[in-house]
Amino acid sequence: MDQLSIVELVKALEKSFDHCNAEYFGGLVDRPVITIAQGAKARAYGWVSVAPVWHEIEGEKKAHELNISSEYLKREFSEIVTTLMHEIVHLENIRNGVQDVARGGSRHNKKFAECADSHGMEGYKGDDYSKVGYRARLTDQTKSDLIPALEFLQKEIT
Repeated sequence: MDQLSIVELVKALEKSFDHCNAEYFGGLVDRPVITIAQGAKARAYGWVSVAPVWHEIEGEKKAHELNISSEYLKREFSEIVTTLMHEIVHLENIRNGVQDVARGGSRHNKKFAECADSHGMEGYKGDDYSKVGYRARLTDQTKSDLIPALEFLQKEIT
């Protein structure tokens, strides 16, 4: 039996990011450093750093971090893809100087929902709106286009 390689999984997530970015964001979002970890934000499916935090050589262009929480990789594949797209929405808003969260980053505002609506997702008020604000899900069309296109990622996660 082959051992699961986190390197291969991260490479598949990077390729998935590139595909989502090209198809839904015009390729305009800089690729972040993608990590898989748990930690202080373990209750979140994923997150992005507000500021660029990664760089190879001092003075060179820095990159944001996009983390997919390891403890949630067992969810339905479409939910993992939704998390990736959700985080790209945040990066798109950061790129455009749009504040899309409040309460220390725990509550998504209308700007988040509007950006999601413009990029293959649907912003909506869930049952927990008063706590987390707007949520976003893939539209049916995005799901039918994106899930088959990211089959290589599903194989790595499985």
